[in-house]
Amino acid sequence: MSLSTQSAAERYDQALQLARDSRLPRDYPAPRPTADWSPENIALLEQYRDWLVSGGLSPTVINVLYVPTAGHVLGLNLKPPAQLDLEVDLQRALDYIKAKQLSAEWTDNSRIALEKFRQFLRQQRGQVAIAVRPMGRAHYVSICPTG
Repeated sequence: MSLSTQSAAERYDQALQLARDSRLPRDYPAPRPTADWSPENIALLEQYRDWLVSGGLSPTVINVLYVPTAGHVLGLNLKPPAQLDLEVDLQRALDYIKAKQLSAEWTDNSRIALEKFRQFLRQQRGQVAIAVRPMGRAHYVSICPTG
C-alpha cells in the first residue's frame, strides 16, 4: 500500500501539469506550483497526506483527489496556514474546480475533499468539531420502555 516515491508537493505539481483546465475562462486565477509556496505550506501538504494515510484512505484517492484539492487551496492562497480563512479560501478553491467544468461527480468529490482538508486544518488549530444530535423521545422509550 505505497503512496509512491513522490512527495506530496511533487504529486501536486504533477497534478497541475496534467490538469484539464482548457474550459477555464481566459483570465481565471490559477493555483501556483509549489515552487511559489512557503516551506511551511509545503510541509503542511505533507502533514495532510500523512494524516490521510493514518485515517486509512486509499493511496490512489489520496494522490488523485485529496492532495491536489488541498494543493489548490494552498496554491490559490499563498499565505501561512494560520492565516487561511476556512470559508473564503476553501471556497476560492471550490470556485476554481467548478470553473474547470468537469463532471458533477468530480466536483462533488472535490467538495468532499475540501471538507476533509477543512477538518484537518481545524485539528491543526486545536478546534474540535462537536456534533450534537438530539434524540427524540422514541429513542429514550426504546431503551427505557417504562418511560
